[in-house]
Amino acid sequence: MGRSELALSKVVVRRGLFLFVDGLAFAIVVWLPEEVFDRDILTLLGTSTLILFRLRKWSPRRLVGLVILVLLISPPLRTALGYASHWRGEEYIYRFTMKDVVLGFLLQGYFPLLPWVVFALVGFATGKHYWGDESGDRFSGWGLPVVGLGLVGLAGLGFWVSYCGLNGRRVSPEGAAMTFLRRYSRFSLTTYMVHHAVHVWTLLLLAAWKGKREPWWYYGEAVSTPLALTLALLFIAGFYGVLVVWERRKRYGFEGALRWLIEA
Repeated sequence: MGRSELALSKVVVRRGLFLFVDGLAFAIVVWLPEEVFDRDILTLLGTSTLILFRLRKWSPRRLVGLVILVLLISPPLRTALGYASHWRGEEYIYRFTMKDVVLGFLLQGYFPLLPWVVFALVGFATGKHYWGDESGDRFSGWGLPVVGLGLVGLAGLGFWVSYCGLNGRRVSPEGAAMTFLRRYSRFSLTTYMVHHAVHVWTLLLLAAWKGKREPWWYYGEAVSTPLALTLALLFIAGFYGVLVVWERRKRYGFEGALRWLIEA
């Protein structure tokens, strides 16, 4: 869009740091302060944003090469640095020390940089392969879907099938289904954070009411599966009305805060 390198850097750094700080705040407010360094996916997304900006001129082949390297080194690094000792079943255990905080971010938390950054790298490589790379160093024919399937499973294959099946077809952007999906897409960050608060805070209140110290025991126990699905659909429908109002005002939700930060 004709922006200078400095202007691009400011936008990307602000976006990446916004997501990273949001991840920490989200953990404190929703999951409680003792979970702040569990490493939510938002801290991963923020860091990945900064990494992808530095690698944006790499060809798809170089990016996939980096993905393979990350996948090769991550398991032995985890073993050498005591990954198993930080997990008790599905619960991540750490101490508030610099070592544990750093290792949780890099290798041991719920969404550590290694190896989870491969999803961002493969997605970026896929986009450059189909639309944005000018180096000519691309995969040919079945190369990308085969590599994608081997590295990150069905997500890579599904993207390729969707591209082949939908590319070039005219889809009305005014249809009810597309309007619904695009609005939720524009508020995906806000929806992610709000929906967690809705069910986690409910569990916390239920645990307090029942006199339980461990609220997560209620996962799968508070309500039946049919009722849980019904409540989920009611939330999706009800929160959509909130998004309609927020979109008209254009200054609510975390996307509005991000837009304000970038444009400041």
